[in-house]
Amino acid sequence: MLIGSYTTIPSVFLLNARLPSSGVMHLDLSDEETLALLNLLTQTIDNDRYPLSPRIQTLRSILAKFGPMAPAPPPPARPPTPEERDPSRRPRSKSRRDR
Repeated sequence: MLIGSYTTIPSVFLLNARLPSSGVMHLDLSDEETLALLNLLTQTIDNDRYPLSPRIQTLRSILAKFGPMAPAPPPPARPPTPEERDPSRRPRSKSRRDR
């Protein structure tokens, strides 16, 4: 892209220019930073309009490098009914219409 007499380079090329020559990059992230990155990747993948795009496939492969993810926690259990709390309690009587 040409702006005035200067040429700008898209950020993708700048990112590639900063990669180590060996092609391996080790990030020193705290647990909080790692979780933030995983959440960002997951949300970006889940909310993308084109889930089969090359961009999302790349993000999925990055996410896979973090290893298997723990399953989502189950939803909270419903509170027990009075009968379940005290099995000796007499069942509720039928409604007046049924008598």
